[in-house]
Amino acid sequence: GKRWGFFPSFSAGYNLAKEDFMEDYYSYVSQFKIRGSYGSLGNQTGSPYAYLESYQIVSNHSWLMGDNKKPNVVYMPSVPSPDLTWETVSMLTFGFDGAFLSNRLTTTFDWYKRYRKDLLGPADTPPATYGGNVPLLNNVDIETKGFELALGWQDKVGDLSYYVKGTLTNYKSVYKKYNNPTGLLWSNYVGKEVGTIWGYTSNGLFQSEEEIKNAPDLSIISNDRWYPGDVKYEDINNDGKISSGANTLEDHGDLLIIGNWVPKFQYGINAGISWKNLDFSMFWQGVGKKDVWLDGNFFFGTGNSRWQTTVFEQHLDYWSKDNPNGYYPRPYLTQAGVDKNQRTSTRYLQDASYLRLKNIQLGYTLPEKLIKDFWLKKVNIYVSAENILTITKLNDIFDPEALTGMNDATAGKTYPMQKSLSFGVNLTF
Repeated sequence: GKRWGFFPSFSAGYNLAKEDFMEDYYSYVSQFKIRGSYGSLGNQTGSPYAYLESYQIVSNHSWLMGDNKKPNVVYMPSVPSPDLTWETVSMLTFGFDGAFLSNRLTTTFDWYKRYRKDLLGPADTPPATYGGNVPLLNNVDIETKGFELALGWQDKVGDLSYYVKGTLTNYKSVYKKYNNPTGLLWSNYVGKEVGTIWGYTSNGLFQSEEEIKNAPDLSIISNDRWYPGDVKYEDINNDGKISSGANTLEDHGDLLIIGNWVPKFQYGINAGISWKNLDFSMFWQGVGKKDVWLDGNFFFGTGNSRWQTTVFEQHLDYWSKDNPNGYYPRPYLTQAGVDKNQRTSTRYLQDASYLRLKNIQLGYTLPEKLIKDFWLKKVNIYVSAENILTITKLNDIFDPEALTGMNDATAGKTYPMQKSLSFGVNLTF
């Protein structure tokens, strides 16, 4: 009964530069278009038959039954969600397009608000005696606000032509509706910005037994004995102990919002120049702000056992009596080290912003008099390089473009972006 939806869209624009009173200024302002639009689309999320009780049939199950044959198995159906309907994505956009100074200067700007309504989310938790799965409901709303800006300049001076274009985007997504009545931090909740990282505030490493003795109660973090070289955590709520409270919005103990893993202020710069038969171009891209918690043995070096320990050169800068200013805490090969020193905190929160030279290319076009006898119109010889330079605060074993989410335990274990150098010839007949 909820299969149908109404998703209207419309747009309008007004190019001020086309008005008669702007005719005398056309060489200065060739386009100044103001526009706006609204549109909505329906998304189908989850299984298309989740509103029905459907049996799951598995042929040739892995168990051997009578006569050593694999049986066909039928599973009881999951509890359906009879009220499922479309997720609606609505988008409101205002922007303008401009071209100035005989089209040498161009710009485009968009401000938008996207509202995702009726995403699938958790229902109310039933009593344990219920005995079945809890179906999902259309009860999640997310609002996103952001902007996109592009600015370009191109010109020619004699035989020299050049251009440069830059883009900048940013957005912020916030949960406007979510079924989390207790306000658990490790779930989504109303008012939460997507990408939020909760963690402890760390003010360094313990340097002596005296510091440990005078520290707040650390037993909730770990009942194991604390040693010099372990991470210190600040007692934010001044209750004499370090804890996460009830892990809720009302009682989060010493936890604070310490960062956000969603990329902010993503930008790109594309530039080129040509002079006679030579041409040169390059493309840079980057992220202005991004926090990430690298939760894994490739970052910390040590894990909860010797089998989960990976030692690289960077991990040798650990605390010891001879190296009290070491970056990493004292090493452990037990779970105690994970519990004490690898809690999400400001000390080891990483800055994953970066600037990368994605492509740089140099080319030369052969003069026409050299190729006209070979039925060729154009021959361009070029050399091109990809990903040859990256500026980032991350350690070299981590690729800022290969990080996923907030707690990235696989960081460093995925194949990085390759650096490549190529030579080529473009022929036009």
